[in-house]
Amino acid sequence: MTVCKDCPDDVKLQINKFSSTHRAQIQFHLFSGSHKRLMNRVWNQLSTKKTPKTPSNDQRKTNEYAKVDPSKPLVTAREEKLVTPFTFYTMQQVRPCNLEKSGNGSRSAFEYGFPGLECIHCKGRNSRKFFYRTPEILAGNYAHVPNHLMGCIGCPPEVKKTLSEKKQDHVSQKLSLDKGSQRIFFNLIWMRLHGQR
Repeated sequence: MTVCKDCPDDVKLQINKFSSTHRAQIQFHLFSGSHKRLMNRVWNQLSTKKTPKTPSNDQRKTNEYAKVDPSKPLVTAREEKLVTPFTFYTMQQVRPCNLEKSGNGSRSAFEYGFPGLECIHCKGRNSRKFFYRTPEILAGNYAHVPNHLMGCIGCPPEVKKTLSEKKQDHVSQKLSLDKGSQRIFFNLIWMRLHGQR
């Protein structure tokens, strides 16, 4: 503060005055034990603070979100230029879904009915689903989808081969995209999932 050109002289004077007594005050508090007592009190308050519990199955909200149409396309041909071929092809391998009561684990932070993405190649109740809280989180974490597809039993070998081929040029192609185009792409997916388009 004393080297700041815009700092008023009276403020600099006050700071210098306090600094001269600061060291002595710290030494006094350390010697008397009051500093240690204060820090112990702060630590006890922090350590006894209860962490919010994840809602139980009975407490979690239901019917807050509209039922999505699994046949509704999440991407269209006109949006293909917004992202790399790898990203576009990846998002063609999922469809809209809702979180059902059978979903647990990492999905426990979401209310029942929350819209998400489901692998189109998985079968039955145990199909792989992906849930993201915001479009930004979706854009930054969609790599879970191709990672799943490469190990998905129901995913055809030709799809896995195409994914691998498209991934080879993904990084270099991403550099040539218009700034913000990927964000627009995932915002459109988000809006379709949440019935805003």
